[in-house]
Amino acid sequence: MKSDSIYILVVAVIACLCLSCEPEQPTTLSSTEKKLVDSIYSRDISYERKLADTECDEMYDVYFQQFADSLKAAYLADIEDIEAYLRNQGYE
Repeated sequence: MKSDSIYILVVAVIACLCLSCEPEQPTTLSSTEKKLVDSIYSRDISYERKLADTECDEMYDVYFQQFADSLKAAYLADIEDIEAYLRNQGYE
């Protein structure tokens, strides 16, 4: 009885999901609306790019050092794994 309830629930959920999907309707914008959207995008992307560049410049050394440290730790762990493997194989 419990498995029947779960089966019915799963079928109902899948049916609802399938029936609720409909193809996207194309967006139609007037030329004025297109110009407005373009100007907003251009303004915002310029601001975001400047912000990202500033943060990158400020944090470059920190990020680079973190990256180098993580690579070094990964390489050292690989070397230790290889050494342990070789020891287990009888190479010393």
